[in-house]
Amino acid sequence: MTLRSHFLHFIAGFVFERPVRRLSADQLRQRLSTGGNTVVAAIRDASDSDAHQRVATHIIGIERWGQARLRELLTRTHTTEEYDHYRPASASMTQLAETMVKTREETIAILDQLCAAGIPLTQKAPHNMFGQLTLAGWAQYLDVHSTLESRKFHK
Repeated sequence: MTLRSHFLHFIAGFVFERPVRRLSADQLRQRLSTGGNTVVAAIRDASDSDAHQRVATHIIGIERWGQARLRELLTRTHTTEEYDHYRPASASMTQLAETMVKTREETIAILDQLCAAGIPLTQKAPHNMFGQLTLAGWAQYLDVHSTLESRKFHK
């Protein structure tokens, strides 16, 4: 393992795993819902520019890519694909806001499916950059990523 890998795993533990290690599935669901509402509001409030559309499609693409990784916990398969083909085509910011609503709802539905299947929040799935993240860590990653990226919108 390289120094960079060690550093990224440390960051993942501190930023994605530690804040959620004692949370329940209901608490994760609430965080995802609240965070999703904040991101959707930011997309809706952003001007309809190419730059903003690129940020919104990036947020949605990463979320969809993360969903695929979470589904792998059910299928017990693994891929190392990048997020690019999960990124939606550019559209108006109004359309992208609606896409984000549906995408976050799907993330929450996947969390519910995993919990209903008896998958513990501590079960791990690989992230291309940060290594193994728990189900709870993935929920935190998706929420943190979308929130941080949504700060790139300026009016």
